[in-house]
Amino acid sequence: MRASSRASLCRPCGLALARPPRVLRRPRSTPSAASASPEGAGAAAAAPLTAQQEEDRFHEAYAKAFTVSQLYNVNRPPPVPLTEYEQRRKRRDAEEILAAAKKQGKAQDAVKEGLQQLEALLPDIVDLNRMRARDWVGLALDVNGVAAKLILLKTLYPNADVFSMVTLRPKTLLQSEAAMQADGGEVLRLLSKAKDVCAIVQAVPELTDPTQLGRSLVWLRAAFPGQDPVALLQENPLILRNIGESNVEDSAEYGEMTTKD
Repeated sequence: MRASSRASLCRPCGLALARPPRVLRRPRSTPSAASASPEGAGAAAAAPLTAQQEEDRFHEAYAKAFTVSQLYNVNRPPPVPLTEYEQRRKRRDAEEILAAAKKQGKAQDAVKEGLQQLEALLPDIVDLNRMRARDWVGLALDVNGVAAKLILLKTLYPNADVFSMVTLRPKTLLQSEAAMQADGGEVLRLLSKAKDVCAIVQAVPELTDPTQLGRSLVWLRAAFPGQDPVALLQENPLILRNIGESNVEDSAEYGEMTTKD
């Protein structure tokens, strides 16, 4: 029987036995160029990393991750300058004021022209965070009246920066000239002992309201017994704000200055 046959005879008994299958061995191949190179050898069997190598690999991976996170920031558009934000705010405020004028049945062209005149007279005064849109409509339609009230304020408080005062508190301009004159006389009476009334009202324009001023003086007298409240206010006009007993007008709706009784 040929050696290539699958079965062979057992000579003692003559039985046919199945030949065990041949185990094919992979022939030895010569090392290729890739495996012969250091990179191929490293890929075939990577040697264990030392502690220093592991640390270096960690820092490398971290640096790559940081770079990837920065790529997003690089591709983002540059930040809008603050002046551009202010321009956008002014445009939005003007649009809301014009919309309020339309609701009131006022001529929008006249209001728009008045806002431009206000901006020329008092730069950066128009701000909806300080006063409501419908109130700005009234001022925009009476720019000559605004100029007259500025002159009156300067007459009442000659050494004060009335422009900064009305910028911080534009609601002052909503009063009539007669009311402003009366309030000014009462404020000067309440602060008659002060050395520089103008410095006080310039620092805290809300105190041009005699009601607010009277409540503030009462609170100072109660909080600092034995001390002259006018002298305290003169020494530090911002004392009420610094100790949290008064609030600047944070919003056009609810920002009225208050003191605790």
